[in-house]
Amino acid sequence: MKSKYVVSMLLLVTLVALAAFTRIEIGKASSPTIYVSPDTKNVQLGEEFAIDIDIDYVTNLYGYEVWLSFDNTKLNATDIEYRGFLNEPSMEWPTYVNNTGGYATLARSSQKPALPKTGGSPPALATVHFEAIGTEISTLHFTKTRLWNSEGVLIPSQTLDGTVRVGAQPVGGNWIAPNKLELLAPWIILVSVSTTVVVAAVLYKHRKKKQ
Repeated sequence: MKSKYVVSMLLLVTLVALAAFTRIEIGKASSPTIYVSPDTKNVQLGEEFAIDIDIDYVTNLYGYEVWLSFDNTKLNATDIEYRGFLNEPSMEWPTYVNNTGGYATLARSSQKPALPKTGGSPPALATVHFEAIGTEISTLHFTKTRLWNSEGVLIPSQTLDGTVRVGAQPVGGNWIAPNKLELLAPWIILVSVSTTVVVAAVLYKHRKKKQ
């Protein structure tokens, strides 16, 4: 009886796991993901580089719009370009970069008689070109995204942001990363002083009891 109970429980756990996995896969298929590629980019101060805005898989896509924000004290966007993802002919909507506001945007739509696009990257939806102007980290965040099908109906989607890590310029061929200890130094000193005071008070109290 005990062995039958164990087998039944194992079967039940397996079925629950398969059901959960199936729901996840269905969720993926029905909700395309727009993401930054690579998700983390390490660059040097003053370096010019590019990131792609990709999509994993979408069906019946006829147009899209993406807005990507960044820290304009760390990065300067120089261009955003369409990479030919949609079926042609296609029409470009207003496409521009705004370093004062810290964002870049691109929109594109297929035109008749083009067929809807089904598939994923490559090619990318867009490529954004940057120059690193300040050290530390900048998040590449999607502030707005829209996908629509051939009937103009919006396609639900999700996004995954990216990160750019800007280090100092190399000196003597060695990479110098931003110094986190300099930022933490005041707190380290405060904790050290506080610990010393507490220990001194405990020792004084203990010595006084002995007397």
